[in-house]
Amino acid sequence: VTDDTAALQQALDATANDRLLFLNGKTYAIRGLLVGPGMGGIAGPGTLKGLDKKPMVVIRGDRGAPTRDVQIRGITFEAGPSLHPILATDAQHTVIEACRISGLRDGSRGISIDPGCLHTAIRNCRIEAPRDKTLESIVGIVVASPKTPGRPGAFDPAGYFSPPVGQVKFLEETT
Repeated sequence: VTDDTAALQQALDATANDRLLFLNGKTYAIRGLLVGPGMGGIAGPGTLKGLDKKPMVVIRGDRGAPTRDVQIRGITFEAGPSLHPILATDAQHTVIEACRISGLRDGSRGISIDPGCLHTAIRNCRIEAPRDKTLESIVGIVVASPKTPGRPGAFDPAGYFSPPVGQVKFLEETT
């Protein structure tokens, strides 16, 4: 398996002015890509295959400056050994849409949204767990909340989401 991380990261780094990196229907094996400030994101169709436990795509700000207006669209993530196909931290106005995540295993988190992320939209994504084995712990989407004043560790949806909150829909074939 060829490790495509360096070539894709170089191409992604060249997507200044909020432009997208298009995968053009190909499959790439990666050890982790960073989408930082000024980068527009990654768009499919195309497939990213995880090669190690690191997050496959990290959307992250830099030195206190949040990453803004990132899009992750139309990509298939084959997690392999990766525990976090998509991890967003200190990102604002992020859209994760029409993605498929497969191959998750125990302890996996399909999409992780950390505190410091504002206005994140996750739409029409499919997260698939393997059917061939029993899983003890798998999380499709994780939204880590900031602490509510006066209630350490508590989650205050009224202070975190703008109404309407929306809904989570579980497909019949998903277990």
